[in-house]
Amino acid sequence: MLDQVLEIIRGARPEPQHSEADFQNLLVAALQKGLPQGAKVMREFKANQSRRLDIGIHYEYRGPAPLGWWILGGFIGGIIKSAIPDKHKAYVEIKKDLSEQNELHRLIGQISINEQEGYTPLIVVLFGNTDLQMRESLEHFIQGHDNTHLVDLPYSPPMRLEQAS
Repeated sequence: MLDQVLEIIRGARPEPQHSEADFQNLLVAALQKGLPQGAKVMREFKANQSRRLDIGIHYEYRGPAPLGWWILGGFIGGIIKSAIPDKHKAYVEIKKDLSEQNELHRLIGQISINEQEGYTPLIVVLFGNTDLQMRESLEHFIQGHDNTHLVDLPYSPPMRLEQAS
């Protein structure tokens, strides 16, 4: 499911007038439309009493076990695996126009806390005019974190209406 979430997010097209809340709403709608039925896409996911993540995604798949389970686990293994749902989770943190060192440090702190508390995999979505040095610093930090993924989305170019000649 993580690959599917990343693909949907990478397909999003932010525009300069989008606030973080606007873009969050756009992503929630795209995820609800693009993920399997039954996936819960939660805006302002409550991580604990004092913290929220921009988006939380939970999905349970109940269905027949993959062929490998039947082969390796035999009939009983396949039946047991089929009875236990596959649980998938992902979390999204959104930042617009990352350009200041204190914003970067706050984001790194959020990533660290989310990982420590088990809110992974975490997808960090930068959109808009992200400072190159801030992005490189964040990429360097994330390299050591297997459960954190970075998606950087520049603003969509303005659409031009071509006049017919």
